[in-house]
Amino acid sequence: MVTSRTSKTSWIIATVLVSIAVLVCLTPLIWMILGAFKRNMDVIDPTKLFSLDFTLENMRHLLGSKDFFDPLWNSLTLTGGSLLMSLAFGLPAAYAFARFRMRKASSIILVIRMIPAMTFMLPWFIMFRTMGIAKTHLGLLLAFTVSSLPLIIWIMMPYFQSIPYDITESARIDGASEAGTFAKIILPLSLPGIMTVSILTVIGVWNNFLFVMILGGTKQRTLPMQLMNYIGESSQQWGKLLAAATVITLPLILIAVFMQKYIVSGMTSGAVKG
Repeated sequence: MVTSRTSKTSWIIATVLVSIAVLVCLTPLIWMILGAFKRNMDVIDPTKLFSLDFTLENMRHLLGSKDFFDPLWNSLTLTGGSLLMSLAFGLPAAYAFARFRMRKASSIILVIRMIPAMTFMLPWFIMFRTMGIAKTHLGLLLAFTVSSLPLIIWIMMPYFQSIPYDITESARIDGASEAGTFAKIILPLSLPGIMTVSILTVIGVWNNFLFVMILGGTKQRTLPMQLMNYIGESSQQWGKLLAAATVITLPLILIAVFMQKYIVSGMTSGAVKG
């Protein structure tokens, strides 16, 4: 009886704490979405925080502006292109590290992942300018790809190691090459892990502001950079800013909601060896 009461009390406390944490995390998001449908002065008026006096003016201005769709296209192309390039280089590299037990190399990858991205900005800018690709889409694609590789390799290495060696050995006995085994057997078995690194790469590139600001030009402006247009020295367009932020955040929210199972399974499957 005492144990039952203790368990019930612990459950109530845990529920309250989790509810408070969720509320704290969701409050800025709710405020952003509500502000996207309010007039500029109503956004900063605390008495109208939960006002039902909504307007579609901000969304009409945003979706009817060419200045929004050009950065949207840049964000889509840079995110999609860097994802494909990162997977094309990162997955074979992670498999090679896992297959041949390159522990020192994996440690170096982890150290590189821990280095702040700002450290690479000046060397990259000088290299890209020398190569003639500074302030181009190609330069940004290379920067995003290089920055994404450590994460992909770090996550996929233990995942590849968790696949039983007997499976690959049987394929080689049947005459499959190393590349064929990787493409036809390893990759399909590693789909949850690949989905995980793909989602994390997309989120990282989609939200990236630093690389575009330093390595990109006016023709490479992405959606996070475009938000700066709504903040001036003397006035701020809060409604339009929050509307743009809502549109930018919406794809990531959908990814987090519908792809959560892949993230969880992908992060945990590699921790258990088969």
